[in-house]
Amino acid sequence: MEAYPNVTSKFTNDMNSKNEIERISKRFEIALSNFGRSCIDLQANEKAFQAWFAACIIQEFGLSYVYREIHLWKSELFEFSVPNKMTKSLETGNELFPDVSVSWLPDIDVRHSSTREKKLRVAEALLCEFAILSELKVTGSTLHPTPPKAIISDISKLFIFSEAHHNYSQKHNKSNLLKCYMVIFDNAKNSNGLFKRTYTKEKIDKMLKEPLISWPANVPKPDLALITPGENSAKLSLLRNLSNWINIQ
Repeated sequence: MEAYPNVTSKFTNDMNSKNEIERISKRFEIALSNFGRSCIDLQANEKAFQAWFAACIIQEFGLSYVYREIHLWKSELFEFSVPNKMTKSLETGNELFPDVSVSWLPDIDVRHSSTREKKLRVAEALLCEFAILSELKVTGSTLHPTPPKAIISDISKLFIFSEAHHNYSQKHNKSNLLKCYMVIFDNAKNSNGLFKRTYTKEKIDKMLKEPLISWPANVPKPDLALITPGENSAKLSLLRNLSNWINIQ
């Protein structure tokens, strides 16, 4: 299992490197492919798939770089992410948690915001420690497949993380890059055991039309990863920047 470079000083210098974020993104996508191949035929609740998802990412990056549900105060995020039509549904409540995150450096203090070390207590400061944030939706974990509304809600979360990170970095002269992924694991089956294929590329393109209208040009867009049943195993397709489809396998 390959881990990140051991030379911390060199890696710190690479945190604002486009080449480095692209390298990490490719490794994350390898983990997504492994997750798809390993789990496409499994049936379980979403928490089990979240655990298997994290396990595949840990296998790629190493235990000390991968984190589940880091705690972020919503009020702090909204100081740097102005609520709009897309994020209105997320205004209630106090907290937001990305499903699985990959840090730039190992051993980040990701305890509750009220507990972790002082310099990382502000939500945006903690975001700057991460290279990857991801959300996962599993269509086959409940009786009825995941509705588009739930996926749009997760994409809205990623928008808040991305805009808050972008605006905080601009204000505090930080150059750390951040990449976000919305992962749809489309494994829902009919009563005859055949896959439903709930989300096609065409359906996703249609679903994203309205959110993209609200997306400011200066805020980086996530990639959407669609994992579907393939001929022999699973297939990974990526919608780069919510704009251009490419097939990984």
